[in-house]
Amino acid sequence: MNVAKYLLLYIIIIYFSACSSKESNFGIEKDVIISGRIIDFNKEINPNTVQIIRNDLLDLNEKHNAVIDEKGFFKIVFPIAYSQELYLLYGNILPLALKPGDSLYVEIDNQFSTYEAIPLADSIFSILFKFVHFSDNEVGMTNYAINEYFGQLPFEEYFWTTAKEAEKNLNAKEYTEFVQERDKALNENYNYYISENKTTPLFKAYCRDFIKYEELNSLMRYRWTHPDHNSIDLDNFTLPEDYFSFLAEYDMNDTKFFSFAHSDFLHEFFGYASQTPKDTFLKAKNLPREKAYAIITEMIKINTSGFTRELFLSKNYMLLIKALLIDIFESIYDSNALSHPYFRNTIDNEYNKLKKYMSNLNTEGANLLSLKSSITSALMDSISAKYKGKVIYIDFWAPWCGPCMQEMPFSKDIQDYFKNENVAFVFLASRCKENSWKSTIANNKLSGEHILLTDDQFNVLSANLHITGIPHYTLVDKNGNIVLKHAPRPSEKDRLIEEIERQIEKP
Repeated sequence: MNVAKYLLLYIIIIYFSACSSKESNFGIEKDVIISGRIIDFNKEINPNTVQIIRNDLLDLNEKHNAVIDEKGFFKIVFPIAYSQELYLLYGNILPLALKPGDSLYVEIDNQFSTYEAIPLADSIFSILFKFVHFSDNEVGMTNYAINEYFGQLPFEEYFWTTAKEAEKNLNAKEYTEFVQERDKALNENYNYYISENKTTPLFKAYCRDFIKYEELNSLMRYRWTHPDHNSIDLDNFTLPEDYFSFLAEYDMNDTKFFSFAHSDFLHEFFGYASQTPKDTFLKAKNLPREKAYAIITEMIKINTSGFTRELFLSKNYMLLIKALLIDIFESIYDSNALSHPYFRNTIDNEYNKLKKYMSNLNTEGANLLSLKSSITSALMDSISAKYKGKVIYIDFWAPWCGPCMQEMPFSKDIQDYFKNENVAFVFLASRCKENSWKSTIANNKLSGEHILLTDDQFNVLSANLHITGIPHYTLVDKNGNIVLKHAPRPSEKDRLIEEIERQIEKP
């Protein structure tokens, strides 16, 4: 099939997918209740909390925790807006399926939390299933069936070692055939299970969704997992032009159920839709951020329709909000492109939170410094001169960098440890605007010495210190000499303390 015919087929699929949109309860929030008891609970041995991980399409990363009382009881109440798979974490993972308004009671033997699930084996789910007891109603029957069904699947063959080997060793045609054969086997397994067991509509919706999107997600991931396994440069890796014909199986308006396989596929498809055509994306990467995001927005509109288009546009807007890029968000946000109240309301709520966050500029507790923008080649000398006679621990970070922010609480602990020593903690922020820099320092109550670098200054330091990404840490001795271009992270507490103390003790 030539490129023109393939594109025509894809456009036809998008059109009819949009036309086939059906009424759905998607987006109507109702509380769900997950309660239960840990049998023979011992707070000295067992975990004292139960956690629920939601299947969040907009990556809000919301988790819900409940403290277990002395008798072993717990209860968690939270709203969901669509039928979905969730994970209950209590030492090990218990997959659940709920729809808005559901109430589930589950009893878990304390051995569930202490059973050693590593190394993973086919038997692990069937073993864990023996430690769980669900209530005798439709919601309980659904989740009983899900865990029993998972317990008899050959995970080693379908999803673990065998699948990883296939990703690495098979070419695109062979891998497609491998995934399709697995999909056929999963469907046969599912059909046999429902013929032999009493199940529920939600169980069937969950299984059909899981099987379908496990196939689509595996095929979508191959575009980067195969080159990654084989150390192939992604920019030099190409697939046959008809490889993505499997997208014909995808209904752009499918909102009936969201398994984690479904949301994983949407994550992968979002990356594909926002980077296709590839040459357009590569050009966008070299443009200013505002123009680049505008181009990405248009690529999403071209490659998607209906529910999927609104979801992906919302995900794109959320990326800007999370990165504190409020100016770019305000320039490209189009509320008229979101007809669904759930998406509009979520984006509006997160935007209002961002405005409040950005308005806090109280940086008391941190020392904000500035360097002349003309200082480039002598930048390290300038920083060392400011803290002459001190050991300097330099943290390269940015407000939009998730891993950078995850290290900040550990950094506070290290600063407290050395508060009476001649150690300077210098934070060099880059590739961000002054308002996001100050508001992040203020909202996270960061301490230490803070400098906002120009792009030129960061580029010079990156070259000199071989910085390939942030966060990045560098250690300088009391004489201004760089002793570790790649110093331990704050979360590597023992290693970092040892390195800093070694420099303190030097004359």
